[in-house]
Amino acid sequence: MATDQKHLRKRGNVWWLHYRIPEEYKLLPECIKYKAIVTKSLKTDSLTQARKIRDAFLRRLDAQVDDHYKAWLDYEHEPVQIRQTVNANQGLSPFTISVPERDPAVDTVRRLMEKGSSIINNSNDFNKFKSVAMREQDAAMAMLGAKRVSGSSLRHLLKMVIREYELREKASKTITKIKRGVDWFLERCIQDDIDIEKIDYEQVREFVNQALEDGEAGSTIKGHLYGPRQVWKRAKQSRIVTGDNPFEGHYVPLNTISYSPFSYDEVYQLYANAEGELKTLIHVAATTGARVDELLTAEVRTPTGYNHPCWLIKFKQKGKTEQSTRVVPLHDSLNIDESFQFKSKYSTMRRKLKALVLDVLGEPINELTGKPRVLTIHSFRATVITQLAVKNRIHEKVVGTVTGHLGGGSSRAGAIRSYIHVDDLNDKKDIVDLLPWEPESL
Repeated sequence: MATDQKHLRKRGNVWWLHYRIPEEYKLLPECIKYKAIVTKSLKTDSLTQARKIRDAFLRRLDAQVDDHYKAWLDYEHEPVQIRQTVNANQGLSPFTISVPERDPAVDTVRRLMEKGSSIINNSNDFNKFKSVAMREQDAAMAMLGAKRVSGSSLRHLLKMVIREYELREKASKTITKIKRGVDWFLERCIQDDIDIEKIDYEQVREFVNQALEDGEAGSTIKGHLYGPRQVWKRAKQSRIVTGDNPFEGHYVPLNTISYSPFSYDEVYQLYANAEGELKTLIHVAATTGARVDELLTAEVRTPTGYNHPCWLIKFKQKGKTEQSTRVVPLHDSLNIDESFQFKSKYSTMRRKLKALVLDVLGEPINELTGKPRVLTIHSFRATVITQLAVKNRIHEKVVGTVTGHLGGGSSRAGAIRSYIHVDDLNDKKDIVDLLPWEPESL
């Protein structure tokens, strides 16, 4: 077995630390005075003792990197010697105003800013610039005795978590999942942001219950809770919150009832009684099969080389499945301008549609089971998939290229399906136009 001498060098009889500083550690107190490599005597000739000192040093850096404010808060500033002012005769002038000693923190802050600039080094990477600037700010505030703003809003803390995940090169899928969960929670709050200290277990429980009532899959709800749970944990590490995590301990059954599809007669009744953007959303949802959150962030464009406007779905934000990012031609019945985008929020649309369904359709019962039908904002999706896959007998994988539903599976049939691709927009247009739209027939 090789002897462990990582980051260690021997000079004469004394062991030295020779540690190349990772970028995220360069603004920490123990690294700031070094250019790229920490080189310092460990003052021991014992390899065993040198390892212990090295390991303690690395553990300190790991513990400090997530909170530069705290790392610099207890930093012991080196005293700065200021020479007394003297007169031409080299004697002390009785009229000289004594020069106050400059706070040594000022020199350290200046050195910190210079180091931050050298790390950026004319980089065009905005995220890199932002992360370095935030570390500089935290360290400077601690050294100059300024109280750090708690930054207790959910979105502020989300930015902190994302920055740290990016620095550690966490999977983009994980980062997107965290963002999506926080967006889901705030939409339920009907707010753009919220102080994390105001979030309690009962509030989260109520949102979980609402999601279950709306027919959201249990696995989807659990995924939504993951993001805000990570943000709350990070807030607890910074001592912004205490106690139990309100996003933990929620029982969510995985056997959630599937959404019931609307009949097209029901779709037309809802359309006839809807107003404003909800009316347009019903029309679009019933002619695309897209998830409503996809439609609310989608944009209408005409792709180069194609002469018909299309929905560009999930081009700016990662969607739920591999097929979420897609182009879907507009149904012939839609008359929407180029660059159209919805302005309403998901929570608003969900609430309005729920009230509309109750007002127009009441509480319809499934004639076969005798149980209430699960009719939610997602039921339009079930309507379209049923129409194309069952009534028009279009292969589910092909339907998925329009609706974003990932058909198939891990079975042998699923493996065969993975070779089916329908990327041609003309073919997609033919599929979309198979969907009926005749509200005037009522």
